[in-house]
Amino acid sequence: MCHGSRRPARGAGRGVTLVSIALLAVPGCSKHPTRPGGPSELHGTPVTPANAVEVAGPMLWSGLTGELICSGPFRAGGGLIAVHATTGATRTLDSLESFPEALAPGGSVVYYDAIESDVYDLSVLARRVALGRTPAPHTLESCSGFCFHFIEPAPDGDLLAVGELSDSLRIYRLSTGERTVVSEYSPLAFSPHSDLLLVKDLFDPLGQARILTLATGSTTPAALGVPDTISGFRLRWGPAGIEVLYVGGDNKSFFLRRVEAGATLRLWASPDTLDGYPIAWSSSGTRAALWSYRPSGTTAAPARRWELHLVDLVARTVRTVAYAEVAVESTPRPSPIARFRSAANIFPTPTLGGLAFSPDESELAYTFFDGRIYRSRVADALATAAR
Repeated sequence: MCHGSRRPARGAGRGVTLVSIALLAVPGCSKHPTRPGGPSELHGTPVTPANAVEVAGPMLWSGLTGELICSGPFRAGGGLIAVHATTGATRTLDSLESFPEALAPGGSVVYYDAIESDVYDLSVLARRVALGRTPAPHTLESCSGFCFHFIEPAPDGDLLAVGELSDSLRIYRLSTGERTVVSEYSPLAFSPHSDLLLVKDLFDPLGQARILTLATGSTTPAALGVPDTISGFRLRWGPAGIEVLYVGGDNKSFFLRRVEAGATLRLWASPDTLDGYPIAWSSSGTRAALWSYRPSGTTAAPARRWELHLVDLVARTVRTVAYAEVAVESTPRPSPIARFRSAANIFPTPTLGGLAFSPDESELAYTFFDGRIYRSRVADALATAAR
């Protein structure tokens, strides 16, 4: 299973103005191998109408129902929604403002945080809801005030790790309802046999992660071998051991760390700034996707050009899948979810959050600044890279 820094600073309400959006198949060559050299053909398929989803919210793709699980627009309440990847049919899974975090093996259940508030109090609920049936959200636990949960399901489908900002890590056995407090770490990933758990202190760098043995409660250093100064990561723990995709501290380099082999591969040195969140990783581990941006526009009307890249981790080729130029607002606005952060957090520049491969790796879904979900065929992008 893939895992990563699922909790960026929550600036999901960053104001943006969409200047242009286009999806492309890059014909011929260009001065830079990942930049389009001229006019491009639109090939991405819009799945939803404009302003249907929260731009910066995370997104999951269920193999069971073929739905994209994401946050509705916060200005409209931000409920947890499921959007069919082909038809765009949308249903509400939870009416509370929600942030999807993880899918159970097979995509049958989604785990998420939901915010419940009134004029007197605010609670954050760690919840689960089954897909493929009438939604019936179930609350696992809750916290109050400035808090959020880290939720990590195990490959066996029975164990579930739930961490909280200022509380202990709990392990649930879903079949029996048993709940065990094991440490004060945040969960990152279970081992393939679900008997070990990669954890770290919330504020420690990833390189200080530890391996927790569930049977004894003891921990040992994970020795991941990644630098302390990385700007974003995504990790998986499979039969070959722990692997980490990460953006270097310079925000220009993209790496793959294979912990068991003790090898670090530099996949790409970008001329533009790489965004370390989100990073999508295909189920086979052979492809990744991430955003980059660079300044554009004029002094009077500054903008940023955002580009979505598909990275072949085997061939180490990189191609641009989509791009968007977005105006940078001169007057920052408070995040509409500032109440969740305990104080108004100011974000002068936009960000993107939704990015996911289909379970069969044939497609890539992503949110753009117009509040739409788009879907692009991976085969089209790879054919472009081969030209």
